[in-house]
Amino acid sequence: MTLTFSVKQVWPPLKHLLIISAKCMLAIFVCMGVALPLAWLAICYPAQYQAFTSWMSETRQVWLFVRLGLYTLIALIALRIWGARGFKQEYRRPFIRILIAGTTFILLCEIALFRGHSL
Repeated sequence: MTLTFSVKQVWPPLKHLLIISAKCMLAIFVCMGVALPLAWLAICYPAQYQAFTSWMSETRQVWLFVRLGLYTLIALIALRIWGARGFKQEYRRPFIRILIAGTTFILLCEIALFRGHSL
């Protein structure tokens, strides 16, 4: 039994995978492009970084509402995906697992933020 594949059969899924991988890599590079200069500035200018940190601590209620808005937006997008016409039954269980993992990560980040402020 021999398996033969043509380029027309293999290329569309491979192209889709490459596009998704490129988008993920771009997101990682953007995050690194923001995080590394911020870390460098914090090392070079510790007094200004301390002032920024204290400002963030003083306005933490504002940032709480900003994060709440972001989480609401994520929940609305998830509900829109769930109710989409092409969202098949076999996609529901993996989607639920993704949502549980994301929610757990968000909760752990929030716990770390609130523990740092000694509320």
